[in-house]
Amino acid sequence: MKTETLQLPRLSQLHLDQAVEQFLRTRETIDGIVTTDDLLGVMISQTMWELQDTRTALISFNRNQVGFLADEQVRFVELYPERMGQAAVRVLFDKDKQSELIPFTIEK
Repeated sequence: MKTETLQLPRLSQLHLDQAVEQFLRTRETIDGIVTTDDLLGVMISQTMWELQDTRTALISFNRNQVGFLADEQVRFVELYPERMGQAAVRVLFDKDKQSELIPFTIEK
């Protein structure tokens, strides 16, 4: 399976929208898109809507306050930042601990 990564510029929203639109328009097929955060996921979802792309799957990490802006095409994976922070503190201050596994489930 071929994967491709789009590195977005740290510029204005207009430049982000243009970069995403160009990326989407210049690919024959895209099976799915994974974004690193919800803000980006919602922005890409809006661009996909404008391009009338209803077939491409989109998943985003850490459903936060902007998640309600997304349409039903966007799926979210909650990373539990509070639990991750608590585990990080435990690993940091417990000299006998090298790592900690945070249990999770992915539900549809």
